[in-house]
Amino acid sequence: MQHSGGVKHRKLANEMATQQTLVNVPLTSAAQLPSGGPVSAIRLHVHGDEVLKAEVLWCLQLAKSNFYSCEGITNTFQAMFSSDISKDLQLSRTMVSYTISDGLRPYFNRELVLEVNRSKLPFVVHYDETTQAQTVKQLNVHFRYWSNMKNEVCVRFYKALMFGHAEGALVADKMLQVLEADGVLVSNLLALVSDGPNVNKTIWRKIQKYLTDTEHGDLAEVGTCNIHIIHNTFHFAVNTFGSDVEDVL
Repeated sequence: MQHSGGVKHRKLANEMATQQTLVNVPLTSAAQLPSGGPVSAIRLHVHGDEVLKAEVLWCLQLAKSNFYSCEGITNTFQAMFSSDISKDLQLSRTMVSYTISDGLRPYFNRELVLEVNRSKLPFVVHYDETTQAQTVKQLNVHFRYWSNMKNEVCVRFYKALMFGHAEGALVADKMLQVLEADGVLVSNLLALVSDGPNVNKTIWRKIQKYLTDTEHGDLAEVGTCNIHIIHNTFHFAVNTFGSDVEDVL
């Protein structure tokens, strides 16, 4: 109610009440249309698509580079380009964040699942659990699969799953639920790749049992990541002997 009383909202509401809408026009009478009217509405619609296209392209660029470089970029674009598109761009940091997470992510997620399924070959799930700054458990899941598009084995980020206290059985159930909900062909799952904590052994057994019960075959047991063991050992040694241990060695 407070928002509806604002000057900008009232102005936009009045414009929406009086704006023209798209209509079906017979092809034979299109040449007889006066300037304005439905033609102006069509131009407005196309202009909106061009603005959206520009915003999406910039969001994709930001996802590849420095996310915070979008601050104040709208004013820069307006100074660089005189087109109407640059005047209507909405590229604040929060707007870009929502566009990527809620607008673009579902599309690329669907495309990834289609590519994994389209190969009709076994694929591998990589997963790694970490604790965020907000002390929330985050499970990052990747696919390793054969890409018909690139004609090579690819590793792609799939999803980040959020948990509170993440027990092995809960993580396994959640992973299976997400894979099936997205239409991933779990029957082609070949192996799980992870580091070595005992919780991951529980996840492996749980998913192995699911595949056996559904007659999808067995997982290939490839072990866990030995680099984690080496890293943790080195970390423990540095904490024990101090950072000057390198000079001693």
